[in-house]
Amino acid sequence: MDVTQGQFLPVTALLGGAVSYIAHGMAQSNCELVAIEITKLRKLVLKDVRISNYFLEIGLQRMERILWQFLDAALLDTTGRIAKWLMDVARGQAASLDNGMVIQLNFSTRVVGLATAGMARETISRQLGWLVRERIIDRSKKSVTLLDIARLRALSDGTVIATSKNADIL
Repeated sequence: MDVTQGQFLPVTALLGGAVSYIAHGMAQSNCELVAIEITKLRKLVLKDVRISNYFLEIGLQRMERILWQFLDAALLDTTGRIAKWLMDVARGQAASLDNGMVIQLNFSTRVVGLATAGMARETISRQLGWLVRERIIDRSKKSVTLLDIARLRALSDGTVIATSKNADIL
């Protein structure tokens, strides 16, 4: 099954219509989706340790991401979480971070909210607007220009908290 970026996919469709597990997923990028019956998957996992290790690695990576999201939600303010998310997206798109670099944001505010530990769309827009007013970023519809990496990094690692009063020392 081909899945396009941003497409919602009910997991119950993947489970053969089983209604005991209700959840939905969203494609982060264009991908191909493969569905395997659980009994066949169990046999494959028992037969080949590489498949077992692959699923273990995916599970551990997911748990690590969830742990970092939890820590960010507990320790960073909203601007810090947005700044960290922007830095992560930039690192994924370029080998080095430089002032003036442009990153493509092909994400909905819903996806950004999920990536920043459940932040509301209005909060995301407000924080991005603050970053623009402070000349840390510039944004257009589907891209963001990182104008001041040092200030963005300071916000993302929690060494500076965003307020109007300390904007001049960021």
